[in-house]
Amino acid sequence: MTHSKLALLAILAAISISGEAAFAQQRPSPTEAQQMLQTNPALLQQLRQKIMTSGLTPDQVRARLRAEGYPENLLDAYLPGSTGADSSATTEDVFSAISQLGIADTVDVELLRCGVNPDTLVVPDTLASGLIDTTMNKRRLALRREAARAACAARTDSVNRGIARPRADADSGFVIFGLDFFRNATSQFDPNLSGPVDANYRINPGDRLVLVLTGDVEQSYTLDVTREGFIVIPQVGQIWVNNLTMGELENVLYSRLGRVYSGVRRGAGATTHFYITPARLSSNQIYVTGDVLRPGSYRVSSAGTALSALYAARGPSDNGSLRQVLVRRGGAAVDTL
Repeated sequence: MTHSKLALLAILAAISISGEAAFAQQRPSPTEAQQMLQTNPALLQQLRQKIMTSGLTPDQVRARLRAEGYPENLLDAYLPGSTGADSSATTEDVFSAISQLGIADTVDVELLRCGVNPDTLVVPDTLASGLIDTTMNKRRLALRREAARAACAARTDSVNRGIARPRADADSGFVIFGLDFFRNATSQFDPNLSGPVDANYRINPGDRLVLVLTGDVEQSYTLDVTREGFIVIPQVGQIWVNNLTMGELENVLYSRLGRVYSGVRRGAGATTHFYITPARLSSNQIYVTGDVLRPGSYRVSSAGTALSALYAARGPSDNGSLRQVLVRRGGAAVDTL
């Protein structure tokens, strides 16, 4: 760990209640952040100090910027001997460059983006005089550092209408496993909207089934499950199917079809065979509440799961939990994921 990172840990270890409140403010806009860098000597010095303690000479900084596709003079304003921030360089380019060059990790960059002013933080003498070298204090300081970053990220979620920025902060060592699964908007994990389904799928009003008869009779029927929960098969009549599994429906059809088609029976002696499968699945209105990024009502395929609803809401927020998802039906808790 570099000297600059240890210094930042020591600063964040002493965050007071007022300091934590400062982290909780919303991230400034790009224009405000640019003005902050130009008018705040403390933050300007913080950036300059990180570059100076990175071990890179000005020529090396320019060479690496050029190799990464940035203008080679992007960080000239923060190199030794400069007088202030370059107004022509965007704040995001500066932050992105120092992260790409390894001058600061993503947690440090996130704190700088939030406008953290180290002059407002108090550094206890005990930490500055050597306790930082102990494993316990390093861990405590690292946790405080990550807590400060999480506070910034939580406000960022709010500013961006509840959508977390997909920042790659794997180098921080505090990435929550599985959270990025919910943050990536993709249709790859959408539940099935049509057949086939397994034998445990429960039939709901709004499902559409296809019945195919072969053998002595060659016929097919498209059967919509009514709001009342039944289907109507020509010559067979009305059959209640609501909340039956596909396996249970098959047993019912053996009995009902066998009364009309004598060849329908179980075993090798059958001369008429049937096949039943969903052609379209209904959807349920699911309410996702609590500490999720997008709480609200969602239409989820009846073949979906609690994870499907959670994925639609973009997963837990920074204040939420992946350890306990409560499933309620009719106001009563029916399961816990």
